[in-house]
Parts: sequence; C-alpha cells; structure tokens
Amino acid sequence: MIKIILILFLASLNTQANDFFNNPHLIAINKELQSINSLKANFRQMYGEDMETGTIFFKKKQGLFVYYNTTPISILVNKSAVTYYDSKLDQKSQIPTKESASEVFVETLGITEKKFDILDIKELDEAVVIVGSLKKRKSEGVFTMYFSKKDYTLRRLDIKSPEDDSIVQIDIFSHSNEKISNERFKAINIEKSSV
Repeated sequence: MIKIILILFLASLNTQANDFFNNPHLIAINKELQSINSLKANFRQMYGEDMETGTIFFKKKQGLFVYYNTTPISILVNKSAVTYYDSKLDQKSQIPTKESASEVFVETLGITEKKFDILDIKELDEAVVIVGSLKKRKSEGVFTMYFSKKDYTLRRLDIKSPEDDSIVQIDIFSHSNEKISNERFKAINIEKSSV
C-alpha cells in the first residue's frame, strides 16, 4: 500500500513539473526568447550594498558579452570558453563554457525541459515570474526570472545562492534588438587581449 501511495505521489510531482512547460505564458516567453537574433541591454546588479552597472550584448550563434561600467571587468561567453578579463590588471582567466551555467547563452535561448527544472510560475499584475534551476547546475542556485506581461521581455533576474541564501539581483532595461555585426562582436571580443 505504501509503495502505491509513493508511486502516485511521484507521478503527480512529475505531471506538475510537465504542466509548467505547458503554461501559456512560458510558451510565449520561449517564443520571444527564440526569436532574438541580437540584443543590447543595460543592467544594474545589486549584491547586498554593492551595485554594479553595465551593458549586455547577445548575438545568436556568437555568444554573450558583458561589459561593466563600474569595474574594469568584462565577460565573454562563446561556445568554447567563458573569459573574464580585468582591463586594469590586463589579466584574463578562462573556463570551458560546458563547465559553466553560461552555456545557456551559446545555444538557442529558452526555458526548456532540457535545460531547466521549473519550481513555480506566478502571474503578477505586470509580470510573469518563473522560478527554477538549471538541470545540470543545481549548485549555481535558484533563478527567479521576471518577464514583462506586455512583451515577455526579461526585466529582472534574481539568483539565490544555495550556500548562504544571498541574492544577486540584476535589473535589465533599455533593451534594443539592434543588429550587432560580426565585426562589432569581434571588436569587443576580449579574446584579442594579450596575456
């Protein structure tokens, strides 16, 4: 009898998880994410009392470039590596992209069953909130993503650390789908820096 109850309980959890991926808001968000070819946006990152600002560049099949205004740090994510570059010290460090949560930026964008475990989807007055973690990288924390209900654009991302429950809050604004040429992307490519 206990085995039957346990099987039914586990089956209901699996059904609920699959239902999240059938949520009409998540379907619309994924459609919007998958349509992005290039994107430029500004961001403000808060961690406790510390605040950073910067710009994000994304280009489909090229990767992601993050430029901080308030520190000398830049981050480039491409298929082979995640590169952190400190221009003040002229130092860079790299890790393979497949060893980082950043690998979600070198594939087709989307919150899919292959990449994410969804914990909850909430509908607020002006936003759809999706809470989840990366399937392969639970140690990266719990992601709370706020998408505008008006156009399904990502407006905010909170990342909760599993170690100490601290939260990094990233507000994203001034979105632009301006075309980023391959030359422009290479021009800001920090792989060109000498180390």
